[in-house]
Amino acid sequence: MTFNEHLNRAKYLESRLQELLDENLALRTENAALQTENASLKARVRELEETLRVHADAASSKPPKVTLNYSSQRNDLVPKSPNRKRRRKKSQKKAGRKPKEAKTNQTDQTIKIYPKGISRRKCVLRHTQFVWRLIDKRAQYVCYLI
Repeated sequence: MTFNEHLNRAKYLESRLQELLDENLALRTENAALQTENASLKARVRELEETLRVHADAASSKPPKVTLNYSSQRNDLVPKSPNRKRRRKKSQKKAGRKPKEAKTNQTDQTIKIYPKGISRRKCVLRHTQFVWRLIDKRAQYVCYLI
């Protein structure tokens, strides 16, 4: 190789070395920044885990209180006061038949039924019947006036 070729090769290697040094410096600064960020994130994770542990302990169920006195006299230990009132049960809907007025308000349809061969003017209402019927695949409450 000639002297000029060696000189060009040396200049190329020198420029390449400078590029690598610059790249190395950039990578070192980025690495340092990432290490500090990593350390702060690890500290935050530890803090959150501790907070989670504290909340988990607070939300855990408490052990049941066990009374070891299973005798029937244990309830007799507390004297009953004479002024103590009994609680009344809340009134619920009464079971049994509904009044006719309630049924009339609930009906979907009213149908009058007359006997055959008698004039409608002479007919008198004798009976009212309330019945559930399936009409068009729906349950409907029907009132028959007989």
